[in-house]
Amino acid sequence: MKKIDFLKWLLRAHAFMLLLAIAPIFFPYSLMNSIHEMLGLGELPFTPITEYLTRSLSLVYALHGAVCLVITFDMNKYLPLMKTIAGFHFLFGLFSTGIDLHSKLPGYWVVGEGPMISVFAIFVYLLAGQCIKESQVVVDSK
Repeated sequence: MKKIDFLKWLLRAHAFMLLLAIAPIFFPYSLMNSIHEMLGLGELPFTPITEYLTRSLSLVYALHGAVCLVITFDMNKYLPLMKTIAGFHFLFGLFSTGIDLHSKLPGYWVVGEGPMISVFAIFVYLLAGQCIKESQVVVDSK
């Protein structure tokens, strides 16, 4: 499998995972609260801002998943954009880690969110960079 094909399927899997965030937009409060408690975070406050933020965050993740999916349909055209998005993902992971620590979220959450996003971002950034170099070699040799 060529690197660009691997990157395409990796990003499609990533997009699929992000698109799963569509479902929680429509969860009833009781289900969101049950999940919140199951994660060891206590009772989910039932306030307008909490409801707005939980549903809006899910929508933003789903929207990002849609963008990631769309760019996989023209990999050569969007490789530079993928590198840029990966750079932003790296920063997002760093900031998420800081926010998680400041918010005193459980250790499994802190480790499983920000650092994993940053590591994935580095991998995508480097792989997209290699794909760009390989595509330039093909173009230059024609």
